Amino acid sequence: MSSIEFRKNLFADERDDDLKEIGKPTIRQDILGHVTGRTAYYDDYLFDGLLHMRAVRSPHHHAQIRSIDTSVAEKMPGIRRVATAKDVPNNLNTLL
Repeated sequence: MSSIEFRKNLFADERDDDLKEIGKPTIRQDILGHVTGRTAYYDDYLFDGLLHMRAVRSPHHHAQIRSIDTSVAEKMPGIRRVATAKDVPNNLNTLL
């Protein structure tokens, strides 16, 4: 199941997918939940096996990084993986 199909299943009761609305005034079906703060967003759901990622950047702009010691991070409880630039072979956008 694709990510988009999964989101549609999660929010099926929030709004209708009939998007033939161009040129017509319309009231969104999910507006009450948005303005009252009751709407559950995709990021509000917790899934089994869900992992979080944290990016750590250098505090020195344009500095040349000669080495990175990840040994302390690897020993921390709950850490599954420490990824560095070496783990991303085609890093075109400088994001992991």
